[in-house]
Amino acid sequence: MLLLKVDDLRKWLEEELDSVFPVAEDLLQGMNLEERYKDVTFETLHQKDFLEAVKKAFPKVDWDKAYSEFLAAGQAEKKS
Repeated sequence: MLLLKVDDLRKWLEEELDSVFPVAEDLLQGMNLEERYKDVTFETLHQKDFLEAVKKAFPKVDWDKAYSEFLAAGQAEKKS
């Protein structure tokens, strides 16, 4: 009967897995991260289809409340 040590089994298993699965660094070589900032203008917010699209994309957010607060902040800035 052949008895193997746990360390020997672990080493063998790691070698087998390494030969099948790629190294993460090899997969990420061509990956680039681009950051783009986009603004939403006051005019955009008044477009009915824009607000509907935002509500559809993020249904758990109370967009009506956020929109009304945005309008109130805009009106406060005009008074200043």
